[in-house]
Amino acid sequence: MTIHSGLLAARTEANQLAVLDVAYQQKCALADYVVALSLRGSGEVAPAFVQNYPRWSASVWDLIARGLAQTLYRSNQIPASVKADRRCAYATRICASVERMTAVGRGHEVGTVEILQDGPRRGVYTASFDEDVLGARDTHFEYGCKALNPAEPCLGAFRR
Repeated sequence: MTIHSGLLAARTEANQLAVLDVAYQQKCALADYVVALSLRGSGEVAPAFVQNYPRWSASVWDLIARGLAQTLYRSNQIPASVKADRRCAYATRICASVERMTAVGRGHEVGTVEILQDGPRRGVYTASFDEDVLGARDTHFEYGCKALNPAEPCLGAFRR
């Protein structure tokens, strides 16, 4: 998964904020995955593991959320969201894309999300998801941390 500032149509390497790599550690019906997160400006986060996860789950975003939770918090649980206020860090637009990679290069896009600030109030967002299996859906959420980690708003969208 790559996370970018701006909208999906404007994705470039220059506006890439983070990359989450997910790879099989053990390939079976309940697979084990190794996940690694790289944040622009901060570097790499130590690899983590998602274990006993069904290979054919309904949503690619569930696997991504578990991978982010493991890399950021070393837990399968996403912490409760902090209430947004006037002093919270915010972004007006963030997008993410999940691609299935192949042995010879980039595969096809299996999921996208655009996260947009709702109106002038900081920390209030709408996330518009699209994915191969479940199709399109929208969710609304608040994210109010004092420092913006680009992976955190993605997790905020998954809480719903």
